[in-house]
Amino acid sequence: DPDAQLVMAGAIAAQNNPYDLRVPRMTTTVGMEFRSMMYRWIEQHTKEIFRSQSVAPAVVLYSERNRDYLDTLYIGGKVVSDSPPMRDRQWLGMKGGTPQELEYIGDYRGLSMFMYQHQIPTDIYPFSRVDKKLLSHYKVIVLPYMMTLTESEKAILLFAVEQGDTLIVSGSEPGTRDEKGRILETGLWDEFMENAIDEPVIKSVGTGRIVFWNKQIGRDYLKRHDNTISNTLMPLMADTGVIPWTREKDRLVVQPYVYKNKMVIHVLNYSWVGALKNQPNRLSLELSVPWNSGKKIQQITQSEPQFDGDV
Repeated sequence: DPDAQLVMAGAIAAQNNPYDLRVPRMTTTVGMEFRSMMYRWIEQHTKEIFRSQSVAPAVVLYSERNRDYLDTLYIGGKVVSDSPPMRDRQWLGMKGGTPQELEYIGDYRGLSMFMYQHQIPTDIYPFSRVDKKLLSHYKVIVLPYMMTLTESEKAILLFAVEQGDTLIVSGSEPGTRDEKGRILETGLWDEFMENAIDEPVIKSVGTGRIVFWNKQIGRDYLKRHDNTISNTLMPLMADTGVIPWTREKDRLVVQPYVYKNKMVIHVLNYSWVGALKNQPNRLSLELSVPWNSGKKIQQITQSEPQFDGDV
């Protein structure tokens, strides 16, 4: 059951209410014992899980419109035969359907993975729900490849930067088309992007900064886990007070929330994922938690579904 528990833990850490369906051959390894354990634990901590407010310092903005515009449909269907046995080929006759080959989903998934794998607590919001108030809660804003962009959307992003945020913009032609996909005479980011080739261009706006790459750095990271991105972004984020919450070598996802006078920190251990065994290794965890000066920590409690009670 560890793999099922990790999937459910991911849903809970994102404040999604988990549910599952007993479908033949899909959940045969997840029985009533597992369900009872997980739902009993959720019931004990319902308010802390679902009524808490995120205090993640970073956000990745997901654009449904750019996904639809950039990631076109491919001819073909799902592979249903073992011949030829190519495990990495999801689509019949081509690799175009994999995230690494999709312009938007590849960039979005790679940038999200970069933030989580570098232990930066990060929220994800659809761009259609973004406004100035929402962005005021974050210090770092990550913008996967948005080829289509409007003046009003740009204004919201620039307002956040002027207030001190760091905006990370990925893609070879960001902001060069309007919301209907029509080519703009002048790209909305052109005034900031001169000389942006391979090296990132960093521009100060107000008290914040915009970081541009002339390529899909998220998709590059998804393919190769290139440290070039880390060497540039980690110092920039540190300058804004955004630092890893635990050691980078640990394969953990950390998501913090606040409920009344409690800080709730979800820690997901995925170090065993991809290994031949399906059991997680126990880890010795070190957390670096930003804390408001003047407030005293009264108690630290640890809770895990597989153990009764809190420690």
